[in-house]
Amino acid sequence: SQADEDEAEVEELGTMPPAVFNPGRPSSGAVPAVTTDDPGLRILLDHAQRMRERTNPPAEPSPLPGTDRVAVGGFASLAILFAVVVGPLNLWWLRKRRARHLFLVTTPALSLATCACLIVYSLVSEGMELRRRIAQITWLDPGGERAVAWTQASYYGGFSVASMPFDADAEVVRLSRDDYHGYGYRGSQRDTSSAFTIDWHQGQTLRGDWLPGRQNSHLLITERRPERARVQIARRGEGWEAVNGLGPEIVAIAWRDPQGGLWQADHLAFGAATPLTALADDADALAATPGGMGPVAEHRWSDCVVQPGWFRAQLAAPLGVLPGPAGEDVMPARVYACGLAVLENPR
Repeated sequence: SQADEDEAEVEELGTMPPAVFNPGRPSSGAVPAVTTDDPGLRILLDHAQRMRERTNPPAEPSPLPGTDRVAVGGFASLAILFAVVVGPLNLWWLRKRRARHLFLVTTPALSLATCACLIVYSLVSEGMELRRRIAQITWLDPGGERAVAWTQASYYGGFSVASMPFDADAEVVRLSRDDYHGYGYRGSQRDTSSAFTIDWHQGQTLRGDWLPGRQNSHLLITERRPERARVQIARRGEGWEAVNGLGPEIVAIAWRDPQGGLWQADHLAFGAATPLTALADDADALAATPGGMGPVAEHRWSDCVVQPGWFRAQLAAPLGVLPGPAGEDVMPARVYACGLAVLENPR
């Protein structure tokens, strides 16, 4: 029943840090956040965050490097060369051979050859492979062995992607202000009733104009999956040490102890135990928030270093398989994780 579901959600939220809700737009920063420990109000704030994320999607990310400009110089050079060859040179050659009637043959032939050169030049200059840029935040749910991952993926390819398979419970949002309106999609002065389709026969398969060719396309993918990986924290003399149980190498980690002190460490290999160093200034604790993930993910990331026992970390590789089409990474993936650390021997 609905009452049982609400009660279960209250129990789940009991292990979460206080909800933080900012009713302003992500770019405004002028509206103060609201923090509460009341489970019922936290449910309402969490639903409000989801509604806000859907009606006000994250800002469209920047284009992939090298794709924001058209290779005008090469196309202009080919156009000028074509004009010179098909005009004066072609006419001079035919007049010299006294075969002006062949002008009706050489002109279309030169045009076809130029079109072929333009296509080859475009493929060589921009490539045919699919390129991508990945950023991901994984929130480890302390109430159970599961996680929520927000992945912001940017793509650019020579050809459109016909279909993209995802898990049935994955949520995919196309980050484009031109297409996004309320809860649906709209096009610029065109009918998009068949532009975006989803096939639910096996999981979900996205088809249509999700990733058109020769355009920067950006997707925000939210996944909920089982996850047993955790970070362990234990006493070490008067300080603390962290054990990497996440799998990938931890590039940097920040953790707040039960007394409110902030600790950090760098470069933790999987299974390795490393002593933590106390921080005097909270501003040094992985302060930068990964952008483009939406307000819910960004608030989860911000909250994770506020409450005692919680951590946030930058990873060298993703937790699990990245969703979406595979492609050539134009830069290393920016991967982050946050959650409640497993505390051992707190004394």
